[in-house]
Amino acid sequence: PDALVALGEWVGQQQELEKIFVRVNGREDPLAEAERAFLLKYPKLGIVLPKVSSAQALSQTVEYYGLGASRRIIGLIEDAAGLQALPRILELEILQAVGLGLEDFLSHTIFDTSQLETLVDHIRSEIALAAMARGIDAIDTISTDTTGGEQLKADVSNARSAGFNGKFSIHPSQIFPINEGFSPSEEVLKKASTT
Repeated sequence: PDALVALGEWVGQQQELEKIFVRVNGREDPLAEAERAFLLKYPKLGIVLPKVSSAQALSQTVEYYGLGASRRIIGLIEDAAGLQALPRILELEILQAVGLGLEDFLSHTIFDTSQLETLVDHIRSEIALAAMARGIDAIDTISTDTTGGEQLKADVSNARSAGFNGKFSIHPSQIFPINEGFSPSEEVLKKASTT
């Protein structure tokens, strides 16, 4: 597939693969075999696994892709089954972080996100607290503000206040505001250096 060829060319030019994560489509996708071959070539790449809906499904996916114990894996919770199974999923101690895929999570509802604030707050709290209890990172869902503007800054601030350690980006303009928003303030750094 052209996308994997282009990704391979880009990955081949990178110096620090341990800082890069690649999202796969999942073992039931037609591209799964090509993805598996690609990942085996680059054992230092981190992986983002979509639609982690149960501990069993996570184990099967990890086995399918041949992901060893040293592989950094982020699991995406994208449905109610995954959220309900999250404690058992995290008990496997496979994931370095858990992420929220809110767009897919809410894709079955006829209401838009702004009409589901209470539900969204509950979903986000469950994920952030479960990750905190396990001592791993929680990564918030994407922001649709691809300009890197005020809406993105507000989304990042909201994610921090909800207990998340990071946020997924879908556009290069989002990277700096997200990194800045999740970096400790000067005041916190100063306090840390004096203790």
